[in-house]
Amino acid sequence: MKKIVSMLAMLAMFIIPMGAQAWTFIPINTIIKVVTPVQTPTVIKTPSMVINSTEPGTLEYPDECVGDKTSISADQDTTITFDQLAVGVYDSCRIILHYTEWNGYVILKTSTLYVPDFEVINFVIPPLDFTDPVLTEETKVPTPSFDSTPDYTFNSTEAGDITVGGACSSTKTDAIAGPNPIAFNSLTPGTYSNCTITVTDNAGNASSPLAVNTFTIQTFVVIPGDTTAPSLDMISPVATPTTDTTPNLTFWSSEAGTITYTGSCASDDVTADSGNNTITLKNLATGTYNNCYLRVTDLSANGNVSAWLSIPSFTITTSSVNPPVDPADYCAGFVDVSKTDSDCDAITYVKSIGAMTGNPNGTFEPSANLQRDQVAKISLETHDLFNSAQNYCSGNPFPDVTTNAWSYQYICRGVELGMITGYASGADAGYYRPARSVNRVEFLALILRNLNETMPSINSSSYNDVESGQWYSGYAKYSYDNSLFTGASLNPDRFVTRREVARVINQLHDLNKI
Repeated sequence: MKKIVSMLAMLAMFIIPMGAQAWTFIPINTIIKVVTPVQTPTVIKTPSMVINSTEPGTLEYPDECVGDKTSISADQDTTITFDQLAVGVYDSCRIILHYTEWNGYVILKTSTLYVPDFEVINFVIPPLDFTDPVLTEETKVPTPSFDSTPDYTFNSTEAGDITVGGACSSTKTDAIAGPNPIAFNSLTPGTYSNCTITVTDNAGNASSPLAVNTFTIQTFVVIPGDTTAPSLDMISPVATPTTDTTPNLTFWSSEAGTITYTGSCASDDVTADSGNNTITLKNLATGTYNNCYLRVTDLSANGNVSAWLSIPSFTITTSSVNPPVDPADYCAGFVDVSKTDSDCDAITYVKSIGAMTGNPNGTFEPSANLQRDQVAKISLETHDLFNSAQNYCSGNPFPDVTTNAWSYQYICRGVELGMITGYASGADAGYYRPARSVNRVEFLALILRNLNETMPSINSSSYNDVESGQWYSGYAKYSYDNSLFTGASLNPDRFVTRREVARVINQLHDLNKI
């Protein structure tokens, strides 16, 4: 009887009352644990795991994961291999340990091990790769170049190992799928025409060798005492409209040097010679380009930099034939100017007097810069000083204005009236440079010279960025007083746009000046 009472007292240690009629066992600390879980995901349909227990006992598998071991020894790692499992996620498997304790009597106990989640997947044989990487050129090596470690960029369709061949080498050995900039190791002066790049992918497939463009490394020669910046001029702008997405243009430079681009255009041609230079713009999307500029830095020790040369506005189209449009839908019939444009009235006026007639493709290009040949026509037509039936040319006024140029007669007439002149000094002496962009003060001088008014003195004060005593100070004062260019600043060197030209002429008309 004493033994029975003692056993009941011990059992009471493991239970607590749960209301008047219910009882439950207090959870017991887990003594069975995972040493190595099932690898996940796994393609093995009979996966294994390693467990350990501080007590010996028998094992029960109450769920879908049934193991091959029915017992376990104390403090000994035991590998459990599950029976064949289907493909899927296993997140509710348990292993129950049944064991006994002896405290003067036998106590039956259990401990539950929750198997860590794992997934069984099908084994998929990856497809064999027999495709060679394909390489294409992205950015050429500039030529000639004064950089002995020039840069080059190529595209690869696959990642892999880079091999540089020929007379070139590089420390870059890994390629990615996409653009890959690479710097060649130091090269001695000379011409390099046999450099190649090959990419071998992870499957061992090698691309065809990509031939690097031929380039020349030159020794940098310092021109002492040179403080003159290069002078630039546009010779042949991009034809417009055009379907060519890599169009050419030709510009003239008074000095050799390196070319820098800004705006929406770029080119692999980064060196300029003294004289004419033909460059190819990089691949362009369809659309109108009116914010492209280039400049040249000469090779002197001072690194003299030219002014930005505006690339005249041009349009890339998908078809050489423009779709028909209803001119009534646009301002003055120009397909790139809305009827609600703030300068529509001004644009309509300059068209009505024949000063600005737009482009053959029906555009006005309001944001494009004005050129010297265009301003000659605009000034003459504005003041009604040109008769298309009359010949104003007894000879060629400038060597860079050809007799078949559309502006030939206009330029002759401007010279005849003393309204336009060529350059008097410097590298441009004796030339007119018809395609060169015109800045604001040059335009003001041309449009105001033929007014029947006396211009203010050059000692006048006007805009905050125009000093008195400049050759254009009087024109600036007239502009300030008549709100031709509004605002506190004139920005004299800023190229004038076609929109601004229309606005100034219309303002003069509204003031009854013309």
